[in-house]
Amino acid sequence: MKKLFAVLLAFVMLLTFAACSEDAPQKENTESEQTPNSAEPTGTTYDTGCFNVFVPDGWYAIPSTDVFAEDSNTLNPKQLQICKGGSSDFDIFTKPFIRIDYYDPTTEMVPPDKEWYDEAEDIDPVTIGTRTWTGFEAVSMDYPFTCLYVEEDGHKYQVTIYTEQDDGSISMTDADVQAIIASIAPSK
Repeated sequence: MKKLFAVLLAFVMLLTFAACSEDAPQKENTESEQTPNSAEPTGTTYDTGCFNVFVPDGWYAIPSTDVFAEDSNTLNPKQLQICKGGSSDFDIFTKPFIRIDYYDPTTEMVPPDKEWYDEAEDIDPVTIGTRTWTGFEAVSMDYPFTCLYVEEDGHKYQVTIYTEQDDGSISMTDADVQAIIASIAPSK
């Protein structure tokens, strides 16, 4: 049953990413760019329309298609993938990435059931920026990931970090990963 679910999930993800355009607009906020001489990562801010997030240089933002919309080119503003070293939507199949899911105050967030995955274990709460996240680590289709979730002022976020892929790895302790997660905020 788990393998069937994993195959179906992979198929839905493939459809979602295949429909995304590599030329999807990114709204840059130059005021939030870091200076090249600072110790902090440099990059731009991406606005999905529901939330903003910092995208470090060398990372690629991949908007998600709304699979429930009538128009197959409609983007889902409540979801975004950010791929390290990526240059196309398909890089999430080989490179490490972070997926961010947003739930507004009127939507209930139900964290994923860790029992769906192999080797699932709760992790101690993690403070990144001003938020303390809870979650678990697990393996899906032989790839490890970390799932974090938090609620703040009615806004809820789920961050899934695909840490080990064929073409690289990332960690929650990486400066870029910390900057991405710490920057997540509702759009204004």
